[in-house]
Amino acid sequence: MKTNVTLKDIAKVAGISVNSVSKALRGSKSISKQTRERVQSIAESYGYVKDIHAASLRGGGFKVVAIVYDNLSNPYYNAMLNSLYWALQNAGYESMVFVDNHSVGHLSDVVLKRIISYGVSGVFTFLSPSVEAQKLLKTNKIPVVLIGRDGEPTKTSSVFSNDYNGGRLAAKTL
Repeated sequence: MKTNVTLKDIAKVAGISVNSVSKALRGSKSISKQTRERVQSIAESYGYVKDIHAASLRGGGFKVVAIVYDNLSNPYYNAMLNSLYWALQNAGYESMVFVDNHSVGHLSDVVLKRIISYGVSGVFTFLSPSVEAQKLLKTNKIPVVLIGRDGEPTKTSSVFSNDYNGGRLAAKTL
């Protein structure tokens, strides 16, 4: 049983090529306004949802940033998460939240490997990267910003703040 509507399905209904459907859904000016509107209407009526993985292959990657912390109940993290989320949204990025409780106060290689598997563009963390995590970040050329801790011992970019503007400053730094 088929569950996802594809570009091929929309192309068949619209009577145009898959490439034209793709362009129409991206708002390409090489497709007439009438065709773009018709394709978008068909896509909406069929419940089409963009496949972000396929789009990332064409577009060169995700615009997703990981945010990592270790204590879900800490109100500081929640305030900063809210600020980071909105700053990232305004910059055109999505965010993914990860909880790392493998080693108190440290970003572990275990969680970082999971993060890297999602193809993120960068990492904000409230946890100092472990030696293994530092190696993974460097090898995979992933920018990281450490929030609220001294990054000097690990040579990690860091932002010290405990207010609303800290999240914005961290997003700007990354």
